[in-house]
Amino acid sequence: MAVARMRKVHIIAHLSRKAELVATLQEWSVLQLAVVPQKERHQKSQTSATVVSASESEAAQADIGRALAYLRRFDDYKEGLIDSFMGLKAGVSPELDEQIRAGFDGRAAAQQTREYDKRLTEIASERRQLQAEQSALLAWSSLSVRLKAELSGTVNISFGTVAQKDMNAFLQRLDTQCQGLFHLEQVKVASNKVNVAVVYHASVSPAVIKEAMFTPTTLSTGEETPAEALSAVFHKLQALDAETQAITAASVLLVRDKLKLQVLYDHYGSLLQRERAAAGTQDTRQTFWLEGWTDADTEARLTELLAQRFPEVYVRFDDPQPNEKPPIKLKNVQLARPFELVTNMYGWPMYTEVDPTMALAPFFGLFFALALGDAGYGLLVLAACWWFMRKYKPDAVSSKFFHLFIISGVISVVVGFAVNGFFGNLLDYVPIEFVRQIRRSLVIINPMTNPMGMMVFSIALGVVHILLGICLKAFMTWKSGDKLGALLDQGSWLFLLSSLVLLAVTSSVQGLSSYASLTQYASVLGAVLVVLTQGRSAKGILGKFGLGLYALYGGVGYFSDALSYTRLMALGMASAVIAMVINTIAMRMMMPIPVVGWIGALLLLVGGHLFNLLLSGLGCFVHSARLQFVEFFTKFFEGGGVPFKPFRRESKFTVVRG
Repeated sequence: MAVARMRKVHIIAHLSRKAELVATLQEWSVLQLAVVPQKERHQKSQTSATVVSASESEAAQADIGRALAYLRRFDDYKEGLIDSFMGLKAGVSPELDEQIRAGFDGRAAAQQTREYDKRLTEIASERRQLQAEQSALLAWSSLSVRLKAELSGTVNISFGTVAQKDMNAFLQRLDTQCQGLFHLEQVKVASNKVNVAVVYHASVSPAVIKEAMFTPTTLSTGEETPAEALSAVFHKLQALDAETQAITAASVLLVRDKLKLQVLYDHYGSLLQRERAAAGTQDTRQTFWLEGWTDADTEARLTELLAQRFPEVYVRFDDPQPNEKPPIKLKNVQLARPFELVTNMYGWPMYTEVDPTMALAPFFGLFFALALGDAGYGLLVLAACWWFMRKYKPDAVSSKFFHLFIISGVISVVVGFAVNGFFGNLLDYVPIEFVRQIRRSLVIINPMTNPMGMMVFSIALGVVHILLGICLKAFMTWKSGDKLGALLDQGSWLFLLSSLVLLAVTSSVQGLSSYASLTQYASVLGAVLVVLTQGRSAKGILGKFGLGLYALYGGVGYFSDALSYTRLMALGMASAVIAMVINTIAMRMMMPIPVVGWIGALLLLVGGHLFNLLLSGLGCFVHSARLQFVEFFTKFFEGGGVPFKPFRRESKFTVVRG
């Protein structure tokens, strides 16, 4: 239950060793680098070279990223929802990783995909133009006129459409305006419109033809008829389709190099990390200075590694200064590490704070189990997490997630039997008395027959949880040097709340009623202590007294916090009732119909309990986390720390194993 002690690392070495040292630190993954302000830039040429190098790595990574995005269109493998959630990466051996980086020309493959992509874009544009031309020519395919070859200089021709209802009026207008010097050919009638070709004498103004009732159409035919032009367009479209198929086939072949491109993408990303890290050092003419953070447990190992690999390097370790905010690395036992996810959902502790993970771990697991309230559901959670981890082999972060639910599932199995829950009341339908006897012997409290007892237990658990939070606050205050504040501020509240709890116990338990008066006096004394101590920061006696009374009045919040834990009883009972209803309906379906009833009952049991598990499981996680964040963390935890992120190879697609 501690934040790891951090050490500031200073490394000074010759400039000629910078690239190798940075690469080695990335390989070791034990140091978080800090950017050193570049006050003097004696090595301008080297800084410029670093920028150029970083730009080259960034450009190479971008090229390969575009290539991978292009090949995704031709890849038969589509990432599923689970794969996306798990963030799975392809595993490669160090030998294969080295072989790909040394022997595969990723830039050439990226260039090829860029050319394919460009050509496919051009083909799509050409196809749209040809299809538009084809659509226009289809309406005139029956017209056998070669415009440029057959028209003389004495006549003109116009193509267009006229509404069918306006056809007679258009003919009359042409006859009047052109004085018979025209010929109109009706080519096609479609959608109440007539495609017409009007041949007229050159002395007639084109404006006469192209008036309101006539909509001109531009045809691209010249030396050929519309039918011949249509055939040419068709052949061009066929050629584009053939070219598209060839590019598609070549792109499908390139998909086989996807893993190689992914390895190179991550490789260039790693190089870019190194180059940016190298650019963040402070350089002189001959040396560079690098700063970073590591935890105290790694200090000896880092010193030994540097001495072996870089014996000429100077290294120094310092404790953080009061004005510095070192990164946070949590240090917990193996069993509690999965619960760091819950802590991190709320925030990271400050360097001077207590890591609450160890304190919340048993409570979170117990809250989850009580809210689920079923041993059978706990077994399903265990089985699902085991299957996911076996099938997908998740990384460290995802493994914490599944281990969190594995531990919660184990606790749920134990608590489920204690509260008489195994797929609801399914064991009641087992016609074996020995099984029923075992189930009854494991039950400690049945919330269906004793809801008040379950409610009291939930509140009592909440009180312990709240008191633990106040104790942690007292510990932090004491550790910070304010011992008097820990005794007066948190000590007075601990005394009052403990006295009130004892008062409730002695008043309700007959055998302890003789101690009720003592606990009453203790409670009054606790209230007086709160009034006298909580207002000491105010000025004047009246101010101190008033602020103390106000603090005592604010203590009502502790009671509302304690009542909030009754949600554990409510969630557990809701899950149990739904499970019992599913069992009852399934058993009634089974009895009257021999075969179909059994099948229907089985489907209802499986589907119903899975639905109940998903619904209840989500509520269990959310409310268990809420009790930590709202009722527990608010008593002592502020957060605001920054997580420790060691300088390591960050990858998007692959992970080197072996």
